[in-house]
Amino acid sequence: MIQVIERFHRILTKAVESKNHGVTAKELADMLGISSAACSNILRTMLELKYLTKGQVRGLYFPGPVLRDLATNNLQDADLVAKAKPLFKELAADLGEMVLLVNEKDGKRNELIRVQGKNNILIAPNYRQNISCLFSSTTGILLLAYKSKEARELYWNTADHEGNIAHVQTLEELENICEKIRQNEFFLRGNIFKPPQEPSNYNSALAFPIFKNGEVVAAVGLLIPEFRLTESHYHRIRQECVAVVKKLTLLLEAV
Repeated sequence: MIQVIERFHRILTKAVESKNHGVTAKELADMLGISSAACSNILRTMLELKYLTKGQVRGLYFPGPVLRDLATNNLQDADLVAKAKPLFKELAADLGEMVLLVNEKDGKRNELIRVQGKNNILIAPNYRQNISCLFSSTTGILLLAYKSKEARELYWNTADHEGNIAHVQTLEELENICEKIRQNEFFLRGNIFKPPQEPSNYNSALAFPIFKNGEVVAAVGLLIPEFRLTESHYHRIRQECVAVVKKLTLLLEAV
C-alpha cells in the first residue's frame, strides 16, 4: 500500500473512532510514528478535502462533512434502488425492452439498475456503466437539462464533449434542447418509424425524469432497436413510463 494513503486511512479511522472527543495532531503523529510536521501536512490536506474538521477546542480534529455526505448519498441510492427495482422489472417485462435507472455522480452517468427485456432481438450498449459523461447518453442529457443554467454552462466549459449524442455545437443549442426536455418531461434520441419505412439497424433511446420533492434525482432510460419503435409502441412506452415515474415519486416522498 502507498504509505501516504495508508496514513490517510489510519488518521480517518482514528478520527471516526474518537468522534465524540476528537483527536490531536500529536496523538496521530505518535500513532503513525512520524514527525509533527509530516503529520500536519497530511492533516492540512484532509481538512481542505473536508475529510476532517477542526473542533471548537483548538488542536482537536473530528470527522469531516464529506463522510456524512458520502454516507447519505449511498443511503439515498440504496433507497432509490430498493423502491425502483420491482417497478422496473415489471416495466421491462411489459414492454420487452431494456430499462435503466441512472443518476449522476461527480458529473458522470451512474447506472444503478439495468433490466433486460425479453424480446427476441436485444441490444447491448457499447458503453461501460458509470464512466460516461452526461453528454454521451440520453439519460445524461436529461439529467443535465434539470440542472441550473449556471451549472450547465460550467459543465459545458469543463466536461469532455466526446460522444455528444445531442450533437450540439454551442451552449445556446444545448439550452434549446434542455428547454424542450423540461417542457416535455422526456427526451427521445432516434426516430419513430411508421410503415412502410424500411427497418433500421440503429437504436433509439428515451429518458424520463424521476422527481423527489420537486427535484430530479434520477432518470428512467430505455434502449430500443429503432425498427421496433413504431408509433404505437412509442406511445405505449411513454404512457407506462410516466405511470412508473409517478409511482416511484410517491414512494420516494412517502414518510
